[in-house]
This record gives sequence, C-alpha cells and structure tokens, in this order.
Amino acid sequence: MMGLEPIAVASSDEKLAKCKELGAAHTLNYKSLTSDEFVSKVKQLGGADYILDPVFAQQFATNVQCINTDAVWVVYGFLGGFNLD
Repeated sequence: MMGLEPIAVASSDEKLAKCKELGAAHTLNYKSLTSDEFVSKVKQLGGADYILDPVFAQQFATNVQCINTDAVWVVYGFLGGFNLD
C-alpha cells in the first residue's frame, strides 16, 4: 500500500521497537494510553486509512473513532470476542 505510513500498536515498548525496525513510521503503546488519548494521537497522525484488526469487539469503538472515511478495515481475528455489547 504505497503512500501509507504504518502506525504500529502493541502492548510493550519491546514489541514496538521491533515494529519500528520492520518499518513502522509511528508506534503507540496502548497500555500506556487511555482510549481518548489513543484516539487523539491517531487523529493527530491523520487517522487510519487501513486497519488490520486481530481483536475486533474489544477495540471496535476505538477503531470506529480512528478510521477515516473510505478506509479499509480488515478483521482477521477475534481475540477480543465477537459480541459488540
């Protein structure tokens, strides 16, 4: 996907360092941010045009706030469950 700036999201700085090494333009540690802070930081970076989501339900509301109009959202796992309750 040419022209996209990858934003890697992980739970530890070690994982994020590896993501940076593999080409992530930006990194966010979701464990150190509130949901509002996370959304704010993603929006400051221009929002999300492409989301690869292994979690789904647990992060659904946050992803909805981060995703741009006409973006692509690929769900490839349900680690956070199926229900959107």
